[in-house]
Amino acid sequence: MITTTRSFLAAAILLPGLSLSAQNLLSYRPDGGVGAPARMFEFPCRSPAWSPALGGPGLVPGPFAGRARPFVAALGACTVDSTAGVMFTTNGLVSIQRTQYPRIGSSTGAAIPDLPIPAVVGQVTGMAVDPVLHHLFLTNGPTVFEVDPTAGMAVLASFPAAPLNLLAGLEYDPAQPGLVFAVTTAAEVATYNRGGGLISAAPPTYAWPGADAVGIAYDKSNVAGGDFYVMHANGQIYNHTHGVLHTTEPANQVGMVYLPSPVQLPSAGTCGGVTPTVSVSELVVEGAGGFGLEIDNLPAGAPLAVWGVQVYGPGTAPPVPPVWIGLPFACGDTLWPVPGMPLLTFTALGAGTSAVLPLPLPGATAGWTLLAQPLVFCPSSPCGFILPNAMQCEISRG
Repeated sequence: MITTTRSFLAAAILLPGLSLSAQNLLSYRPDGGVGAPARMFEFPCRSPAWSPALGGPGLVPGPFAGRARPFVAALGACTVDSTAGVMFTTNGLVSIQRTQYPRIGSSTGAAIPDLPIPAVVGQVTGMAVDPVLHHLFLTNGPTVFEVDPTAGMAVLASFPAAPLNLLAGLEYDPAQPGLVFAVTTAAEVATYNRGGGLISAAPPTYAWPGADAVGIAYDKSNVAGGDFYVMHANGQIYNHTHGVLHTTEPANQVGMVYLPSPVQLPSAGTCGGVTPTVSVSELVVEGAGGFGLEIDNLPAGAPLAVWGVQVYGPGTAPPVPPVWIGLPFACGDTLWPVPGMPLLTFTALGAGTSAVLPLPLPGATAGWTLLAQPLVFCPSSPCGFILPNAMQCEISRG
């Protein structure tokens, strides 16, 4: 008999900030009108786990079901409240849908009541969220609005996009609370004062892909700043900062956002036909008070070995390769944490029990890397244990 249990892992190693960005991008495609289902597409940013040039070893999370709406050309947006774990999607008309992000621990991905689009906004071409105040930023193209969902979507402030043309996407960084980022349909990445006023605009340095820009995402994992990504209506996503094609996804999407969720590093990790899965209990953001690492689908009666935590401060960490390199085991599994990581504790957990690895840990602030992998006892394995997938996370600003 196979049972499904949930436990939290206290298995991690922290490394100092890396030169590459990390985590994932999330984009939204409403119903395309030709039978295509609504989808949320998730794909890694450029990182030690995945890059366009080097590919893996990180796994592409792939799509999951989105809230279905009729597709309306040139309208729509998506964003994520990283501290609440809530996704916002809209086809640009009437309302904004809210849904739990379904890849956090045992989250159900449940729908949350819709929000109305304020009459003064009319239609939405871009959207971002302040994860501290939980305010939304909306644009209808020529104007940016700040609204408060807890006050009936009351409009708190607004400012014009001028002298730029129509805006096609918005982004926000809680570490820079006085700024709002935007992209125009011509793929110009703009920085505005939160109260209004254009500070800068950077045109694309890549060849025009033949389709308008429809979304922008800003990597918030690098303490020194991050890359901007721009999505076009034909599905092409460009790293705007480096002027290169990052990936191509399905067309007719209406927005994109940075998502501080982990990148999975593959391991065989199967015991008696059962493959445990690992995830985070919250999105990987600085100051997440209830943060833990979770394992699901344990084999019946299989205890969990919980590794202790080793924190490496700047200047004391082992060398970090440009891409993670796994250490293969004879039983077919792959060890991803840095070889030589000390085993500080070794705790067997029975069914229905849990342990929590809370963050922040000393030094565990934005720009640090969290690499975690569980070890599960398995008598049928040649090694006597299995190693499920590891998770590469960068603690993000929001």
